[in-house]
Amino acid sequence: MRQYKRLVVNTFWFALGNVGSKSIAFLMLPIFTRYLLPSDYGKIELLNTTVSLLTPIITLQLIEAVFRYAVEVRNEKEKASEVISSALFFMIILFIFLAMFSPLIGRFEIIREYGSYFYTIFLTSVVFGVLKQFTRGIDKVKIYVTSDILYSLIFAVSSSIFLIVLKLGIKGYLISNVISQISCIAFLVCAAKLYEYVKITFNRTLLREMLSYSVPLIPNGIMWW
Repeated sequence: MRQYKRLVVNTFWFALGNVGSKSIAFLMLPIFTRYLLPSDYGKIELLNTTVSLLTPIITLQLIEAVFRYAVEVRNEKEKASEVISSALFFMIILFIFLAMFSPLIGRFEIIREYGSYFYTIFLTSVVFGVLKQFTRGIDKVKIYVTSDILYSLIFAVSSSIFLIVLKLGIKGYLISNVISQISCIAFLVCAAKLYEYVKITFNRTLLREMLSYSVPLIPNGIMWW
C-alpha cells in the first residue's frame, strides 16, 4: 500500500511540473512572436537541435545511467557520491574533447556566429541534466519538479527583460537560457544538498558499468531530436 501511495504522490508532482513548465512556455509565445524575427526563430531552433543531437553522442547517454544507478544506491550516501562524482568528472572530460574540435564545428555558420553561446548552453544543459537525474534518483522528487518550474519562471522573466527592455533579440533569448540553467544548477546543489555528494574523484569500475548501460541508449537519444 505504501508503494502505491508513493507512486500516486510522485505522479502528481511530475504532472504538476510538466503542466506548470509548459503553461509558462505557452504564455511566453506572444512575447517571442513579437520581439523575435522568423529568421531568429530558425537560428534558435537550429542551435537547440544541434545541442539536442550532439548531447547523446558526446555524452554517450551517461545522463540516463545517472538516474538508474542513483536509484540503486539512494540509501548509501558514499556510493551515491561515487555515481554523481564519476558522471560529472566524465562530462568535463567529454566537454574538453568537444572543445578540441571547435575549429571543425566552427565551420558551420550558426556555430561560428554564436559559438560561445553554443558551448555554454551545451555545458550547462549537460550538468543540469546530470544533477536533475541524480536528484530524482535519490528520491527528492519535489526538488526535481521544482527545478523544472523554476527554470521556466526564470527563463520567462529574463527573456522578458532581454527581449522587451534591452531588445537583444536572439542573443537575449540565448542568455536567458544560460541564466536559467545556471540558476537551476545552483538551486539543485543547495536544495538537494548535492554539495555533500560531489567529490573530486571518480570510480573507474563504476564509470565503466554506467557506460555499458548508457551507450546502447545512444540511438534512442538521437531519435528524440
